[in-house]
Amino acid sequence: MSTSNHERVGKALGWLRDGLRPFIEREFKAQFGKGWAEQIQDILADTRLRSEKADATYDVAALLVIMDRSWGEVFRPRFGRAERSLVNELIDIRNRWAHQGHFSADDAYRALDTSGRLLAAISAPEANDVETMKKALRRLHLDEEEAGGEIQQPVADVNQSEATENFRPRHEKIDSQSPTQPIETSSKRTDRRDIGQADRIRQFVIDRLVAPARAAGHKELTIRVGDIHKAMGLSSAMPAVCSAIGSRKFNDVAGVKVIERKGPPNGANVYFRFGLSAPPSSERLTASVPAPMPEPAAPRASSTLDLSDALVLISCVKSKLPHAAPARELYTSPLFRKARNLVEASGARWLLLSSQYGLVDPGEVIAPYDYTLNTLGVAVRKAWAAKVLERLLPATANYRRVVFLAGARYREFLIEPLRRHGLVVEAPMEHLTRGEQLAWLSEEE
Repeated sequence: MSTSNHERVGKALGWLRDGLRPFIEREFKAQFGKGWAEQIQDILADTRLRSEKADATYDVAALLVIMDRSWGEVFRPRFGRAERSLVNELIDIRNRWAHQGHFSADDAYRALDTSGRLLAAISAPEANDVETMKKALRRLHLDEEEAGGEIQQPVADVNQSEATENFRPRHEKIDSQSPTQPIETSSKRTDRRDIGQADRIRQFVIDRLVAPARAAGHKELTIRVGDIHKAMGLSSAMPAVCSAIGSRKFNDVAGVKVIERKGPPNGANVYFRFGLSAPPSSERLTASVPAPMPEPAAPRASSTLDLSDALVLISCVKSKLPHAAPARELYTSPLFRKARNLVEASGARWLLLSSQYGLVDPGEVIAPYDYTLNTLGVAVRKAWAAKVLERLLPATANYRRVVFLAGARYREFLIEPLRRHGLVVEAPMEHLTRGEQLAWLSEEE
């Protein structure tokens, strides 16, 4: 019986749990001494992950939350932003796995890679187990491509030494023919599905961006990874996009040269700036191209979020305390707390956008509720926005800018009225997924 991708991710999370627990306990003991266990319990006190005993075996969800919430005090001196991003991404992976979410082969490989990188960062021996499974999965990818069908055999059936010796990553497995030309199967039939993901990404970027920019006489081209990911309808494939267009293969095929790369190691906000040299030979570049995608704006010069002269609006979230509390303390999700901590650390003023109560001051005591704008009709959302604006517009009198750290439903009918009043409106997380938002907020902290 073959191993499913969901099972592979589950095994990786199990190894992650085994590697993280002794490491976290060691770090907390070094930081807090005899009171280390109580510190952990305090961190989890307002979540459903709290253990009944200090020495209980925490699951991987609890361990990741402990790392995330104690990062500044315990782990920041040892690690950087890259490791913080791994923790945030793994929280999302674990939640998706726990809710029986679907994992494609690429999704599973990404989950294994992220788990292995965090385990390697803490020097946990379980990193070797994850790496073995990664190699097996990559070998299965190659077998699937060569057979042109579904993966049939389980991971355990793969010869590990052979996989290590013969492996080339899937994103580097390029057909000897040019990716812009039809790839023939053994039956001489052209089938775009036979082209690897990296080739499809490269061809898409050439067709939609490089060729039109060159035809228009541009000497340079800036590409944002998140725009490509969204336009192609990909899922959890930001690293694949970065790898595909950041490779020497792309430079050769597209006739470009990387001038600059900005942003995190992987993610939506990675920007590539290419110089457009002489066009490649005609057999490597299709002559007919679709309408070009709009070129993304250049990334901001600094990685630090600028909240000067700004009033910040943070939207409510589903996870709440079971009792009434000041608004700034009522919501318990990592996303909300990261946004709140970031804004408060900057000294900027902020207000809460509550689906139940409208515009709320952070210190105002409110009761928990189960109500969201995401399931309401347009008329109800417009009425909610009108109610919010009655209080919001007077509150902006001393500000030049309004920054939304809020979901689309919470800002959709507020943006234009604010702009009509002469305010600069920004939504820096507008195009990011939830996992990317967590990583972005972590980088800004």
